[in-house]
Amino acid sequence: MSFITKPCRSTLGMMECTSLKHGAMNSSPRLYCITLEVKDVAYNIRQTRRFMLYDNSSVIKTWNENRTYTFNIRPVDIADNTFNESRTVYIDRSPPHLTNIWLMKDGYEMLYVHNSTDLSKMQMTFDALDPHSGLQMISWEFGIADTTTVLIGGNIGVVEAKNAKCPADTVDCYCPDIGMCAFVNYSIPLNELVHAHTHIGNHNRKYFFTITITNNALLTTKERMDVLVDKSPPEEGVIYEGPLDYKDIDYTSEDSFVIHWHGFIDHESGIKLYRLGLAARCLTNNELYNFTEVTEIMVYKELTETSVRFPANFTGKRFVTIIALNHAMESSKPVCSDGITRDTSAPLIRNLTIGHAAWTETVEESGSQIDDFYVGLGLDTTELNAPRLVDYISTDRNTYFRHRHEAIGSEELLYVFIKTVNKAGLSNIVTLGPILIDQTPPHSISNNSIYFFLVKATCSDGSTTSASNGVRFCFRFPILDSIIHYFTILN
Repeated sequence: MSFITKPCRSTLGMMECTSLKHGAMNSSPRLYCITLEVKDVAYNIRQTRRFMLYDNSSVIKTWNENRTYTFNIRPVDIADNTFNESRTVYIDRSPPHLTNIWLMKDGYEMLYVHNSTDLSKMQMTFDALDPHSGLQMISWEFGIADTTTVLIGGNIGVVEAKNAKCPADTVDCYCPDIGMCAFVNYSIPLNELVHAHTHIGNHNRKYFFTITITNNALLTTKERMDVLVDKSPPEEGVIYEGPLDYKDIDYTSEDSFVIHWHGFIDHESGIKLYRLGLAARCLTNNELYNFTEVTEIMVYKELTETSVRFPANFTGKRFVTIIALNHAMESSKPVCSDGITRDTSAPLIRNLTIGHAAWTETVEESGSQIDDFYVGLGLDTTELNAPRLVDYISTDRNTYFRHRHEAIGSEELLYVFIKTVNKAGLSNIVTLGPILIDQTPPHSISNNSIYFFLVKATCSDGSTTSASNGVRFCFRFPILDSIIHYFTILN
């Protein structure tokens, strides 16, 4: 066995070293004393000595993580006097955990944007722990990101649990393998910025937090988090009832309806989420923040999408109010829709009369407005949903209808179906008929009288099987717009 010593000296800036090798080591463990004597040219002498323990019999294997080892030491002097001593060592080779570094505002976490130029109002929080050896120290710095200027820094004490164990009603506490139980959540105070007159920052500027935690094995973890200052609220957009890429609707008869919106912009930090409320009136910003206290809000939602479906469990008119929040949780001005009316009743037609393909009627619509009229022609009353002669044609909201159909003969009976549709999509159908188109002139005109000749077999009433009691005539003169009832029944 050999060893090497290297005494060195400096001469005019140069290092000169001498080495010595000695191979006369004893094979058994032994304590050696090495004495070095230095003498200069004037015979000035200086000595130094070092003790070295040589042990080739003890072996230390690789230590395992998270294991406890005990060293027992028993020294013996030349008089055989002994002294026993022991030391326990816990092996921890893993660094501590530093997670969940973010700002908090109004109960929202994972924020990296501050909503004010007052930097002292930031609430930076994080979780720190070491499950093996526990934490020893927490230090932090705060400064300007682009210039790396440190504005303030400090240390945070590790908060240990009382009575050497975690409370039963909390999950924010842990007990390491060795040491005291401690809490996980920590926050960085920035009140000292006010005393230093450095608490007022700049809009749209980034600042940084640097957090360093050290465990009891002196292993460290260091993290940096940048925070943007954004004091301006988002710009408001517009909101519509109806599906995306579709016209705004004002009425519905369905059990739900779609709302979509666009145009909300935040140039500094972007839009984080939207808040919407459905009520019988437009809502304020404060009401959407405290929606649990507003009984008028029927539906409340928070989401990141730009469309949503609301239940329509109401009758009458309702409004949807929306605000957009940026990543600093600053909200835009509230934007209210023009309202949507839910109507579950179809329109009713009363007092309907028809003449020369035009009609007059009284339409009753209590919920929404009339959207259009549709007219169809059929050969039977069972065709009201799908007329065979002429399918439903829009009248463009007119109360008259003209249509030329050469396939209808003068001896055929037909039915006219008039469908009324309101803006909620509900409809009602009225059937007129049977109607006979008569294009033949009177048989005789004599002595200022008009004679009609009807064959008795051609007159019938489908609602009764008994013989007809007679035929009544009513004449209208379009020029005079009067009705004449003077007639005589012959035979």
